[in-house]
Amino acid sequence: AGHDILADPLEVKASIGYMPEVPGYYPTMTGEQHLDYWGRFYHMPAIERKARTEELLDLVGLGDERTKKVKAYSHGMLKRLGLAQALLHDPPVLILDEPAGGLDPYGIIFFRNLMKRLNREGKTIFLSSHILSEVAQTCTHLGVIHKGRIVATGTTQAIEARIGGSGTTKALVEAHDVPDSALRGLLSVKGVKDVARVDWGLVVTMDGDVRPAVNAYLVSPIGAGPWPWPCGSSCSSPWLSSRFGRRSCRWLPVVVLSFGHHTEAFIYAYFIP
Repeated sequence: AGHDILADPLEVKASIGYMPEVPGYYPTMTGEQHLDYWGRFYHMPAIERKARTEELLDLVGLGDERTKKVKAYSHGMLKRLGLAQALLHDPPVLILDEPAGGLDPYGIIFFRNLMKRLNREGKTIFLSSHILSEVAQTCTHLGVIHKGRIVATGTTQAIEARIGGSGTTKALVEAHDVPDSALRGLLSVKGVKDVARVDWGLVVTMDGDVRPAVNAYLVSPIGAGPWPWPCGSSCSSPWLSSRFGRRSCRWLPVVVLSFGHHTEAFIYAYFIP
């Protein structure tokens, strides 16, 4: 934004619009009142606050809801109000934390198109999201953070080239003490080409995306097949039960990167008492 973060920290902060994942609001104030209230912190004159409030509420699709109290807003409406607040002082840089988190498909498309519009108007947008398939469609450059460290940066095309485009799908299954019988059983699942053991679990190489079948096998009694329990069933696998006791489990497939025919995915196990 043209300022040195050490020499001009206040100028740098004034050049940034920030939207947290869960913005805070006063429930009995309206969306219109919120923007007017926040505008006072930027020492905006009353006429400017009124004009900017109307402009931004229309921009984010809340023009007809401007006089409604925030406690009556839906999750998507709260997200839109948070973006309007971040844009209030017309900053050249936006930092958005999970802007599309929890939104329905229409809301995701709305935010995607609005991000592209703001970028065309000259704004630099830093977007943090776990919906990486959405990030790939929205951003021009990507950065991957693992355990607090940036492990990869570049354009979408550059990241794709690093991963490769062989058409092979790999699923990373986070689970410990998986018995050899489970590995052999996974190889019998249609579409599974190879299973390798690593410190934190398994790497399952697949011919296409057969994660649902992998999930179903891992939460079924090992070797009993076919796998009669869908995702979300109780953990009856011996190696799961012995480690986590009598708990229900849910295997959630999360797409990490999806470029053309190549997909790298994570399957995480969440154990809920």
